[in-house]
Amino acid sequence: KTKDVNFIFPFDNLESKYIFSFIRGFFDGDGHLSYSEKTSFTFALYATSKKFLEQIGKIFEKEFKVKYIIDSAKKSKMILYCLRFNSNYKRKEFIHALYNKMYKNSEFSLDRKKNKFESYLNTVLNLGTKELKSV
Repeated sequence: KTKDVNFIFPFDNLESKYIFSFIRGFFDGDGHLSYSEKTSFTFALYATSKKFLEQIGKIFEKEFKVKYIIDSAKKSKMILYCLRFNSNYKRKEFIHALYNKMYKNSEFSLDRKKNKFESYLNTVLNLGTKELKSV
């Protein structure tokens, strides 16, 4: 996928219950999560295929009713695209729902990214561990 600028994933061939497992795996490898205290929350994915990121953006729009942004930057002779979702602590429902879609009932994930997500939920959004697992 890295060198294929026209890469698209056959999501139609994937059972719907596995879509966010796939996205979590992609996020673990090529994603980013950042936040600042009560001002911003950004969930981002990076790829060389804008079409692939648009596919994921449309999944998020349908699932969470949020708009996505795709930016681009030239990096080492190729264009790198960034799909991102910006939010703030007032969008608690979206951020909590995203966490649950990504991690609820998951066996595998990159601990560093999951822990950062949980840190945001537990500190900025003031959700306890019990509440994280309840939705």
